[in-house]
Amino acid sequence: MSIVPLIKLTVFGFAKDKDAILAGLQELGCVHVEPLQAGQGGRGTSAPAKEAYEALQFLLSCPNRRRQERRVTGFDARKIQREALALKAKMQDLDSQLDRIGARIVDLRPWGEFALSPLDEMQGLRLWFYVVPLTLMRAVEALPYPWRAVHRDQTNAYVAVVSREEPQGMPVLRTHAGTLSLSELEQKQASLENAMADLQSTRESLTRWCDLFMQAMWELEDRAAVEEMGCRTHDAEGLFALRGWAARADEDKLREFAVARRTAVFFEEPLPGEEPPTMLRNREPFAAGEDLVAFYMTPGYRLWDPSAIVFVSFVVFFAMIFSDAGYGLIMAAIVLWKWNSFGGSPSGKRFRTLCVALSAATIVWGVLAGGYFGIHLRPDSFLAQLKLVEIEDDRVMMPLVILIGVAHVLLANACDVWRRRWSLSMLSPAGWIAMISGGASFYVSTLAPAIARPLQLLAYALLGIGVACIVLFSEHEGSLVKRLLGGLHGLTRISSAFGDILSYMRIFALALAGVSLAVTFNNLGAQISRALPGIGIAIAALVLVFGHVLNFGLCIMSGFVHGLRLNFIEFFNWSMYEEGKPFKPFAKKGGVVWNR
Repeated sequence: MSIVPLIKLTVFGFAKDKDAILAGLQELGCVHVEPLQAGQGGRGTSAPAKEAYEALQFLLSCPNRRRQERRVTGFDARKIQREALALKAKMQDLDSQLDRIGARIVDLRPWGEFALSPLDEMQGLRLWFYVVPLTLMRAVEALPYPWRAVHRDQTNAYVAVVSREEPQGMPVLRTHAGTLSLSELEQKQASLENAMADLQSTRESLTRWCDLFMQAMWELEDRAAVEEMGCRTHDAEGLFALRGWAARADEDKLREFAVARRTAVFFEEPLPGEEPPTMLRNREPFAAGEDLVAFYMTPGYRLWDPSAIVFVSFVVFFAMIFSDAGYGLIMAAIVLWKWNSFGGSPSGKRFRTLCVALSAATIVWGVLAGGYFGIHLRPDSFLAQLKLVEIEDDRVMMPLVILIGVAHVLLANACDVWRRRWSLSMLSPAGWIAMISGGASFYVSTLAPAIARPLQLLAYALLGIGVACIVLFSEHEGSLVKRLLGGLHGLTRISSAFGDILSYMRIFALALAGVSLAVTFNNLGAQISRALPGIGIAIAALVLVFGHVLNFGLCIMSGFVHGLRLNFIEFFNWSMYEEGKPFKPFAKKGGVVWNR
């Protein structure tokens, strides 16, 4: 786990070569550019129009996809865009017509199949249609008009009345039946559905151009980025200057670039007051931790990279919140099902790695906790022999999660000590390590009476050392009085330490809730099955499926939200004091856009 050391560079070149030099830097893709002057705003004129993104999104959302074309001959991005947008408009229009006809068919079906005769054949009489609640039918029976209820359901009667003029005294407003019969509407619906299928087939045919279309958009985006960056250089007397940051390991590459492009590049070390961007670089599997950290914040350049610790601790917390090997196997099955979909991009591969780790940890902890969809195992079974922890036993789980919280907060302070090494300020987080360890020793002494006295003596010593370090070194600048007052103020974090550690009890509470909910649905299904022989089995199966799907979803949400919260709030509270800006290389767009 590391924050990549950066070096500041300044590029000078001839203004006439600026676009070519910027395009070359974009090709290298290793420089974070900091503009020397504010740009004109907006995007470059070469950027693709919003209609292009709309057309691409329309094609990418097609459920059935064609194999991608690789030949550029015959490809016209503008033509594909026009065809896709015209097709989208037609499909939206047809979809609206189908919705209207579908609603008309639903309204007309209770009246049955009929066709209205011409008025001259009816001698001026008309049919008037009413949907009358059954409770109001007495009012209809009292009216002096010929009528008939052609259909009844549980709440309404569908009444047809014969009259030259609209009947007076009807308890409800009339219903418009329209001029088309039910069979004519159904025939029109089928015709529109066939037309929609034809358009969908045309849409599927256009999807074979998605990769080439996206590449054309990337080229326009890259050109627009060069144009925009060109507006943010400092230009004077036929020269331009650009400033940025790059990894120190890329210095030789940039020197070679400068020689090849007839430009000058100067390198400088970051000054103490400067704030370089932060580039995180981790090996697998901890690279997935970078995405977790970036979800909340980017650590400052002079802090440390928490990616690996966040990755491991999040996986552990997530698994403990689930506490069910059966659910872990479902997660693993989902990951295998979506394996290729996740592999379409670097971020997708990192997420896939995270999901594999979450699934494996959930299965392992679920086996140790004896959790299998809330089923109680026979004590003599093989799986029961592997059980080491009883989730429902608060005498075991509460001390376990509290000590996990102690270890996590101690680790945060230890990382802060390492960051401040060779400085007296490191003694402040070291004091908190002593304080928290002393409090933990007191707590353990209540759980182990046999060694309570030695633990209590150790606790007193650690607390004394911790108080001294915090009071003397929390504030390491200014007069002695100012430092002592700052140290006394630092001691007020005792309540924060206590609250942060107790916050880890949410792991036990959520795990217990998930296990209890699974057991409850199992018992409910068993009771239904016994109470209703035969059909009860089907109902019980539905209850079990619904219950466990609901519980699985709640556990997923709880695992992500609270597993990350314990890292972002409690852990970062003791180790992450400065937020930095992410390293964003000026680079070409690219990647895989189509999952085959």
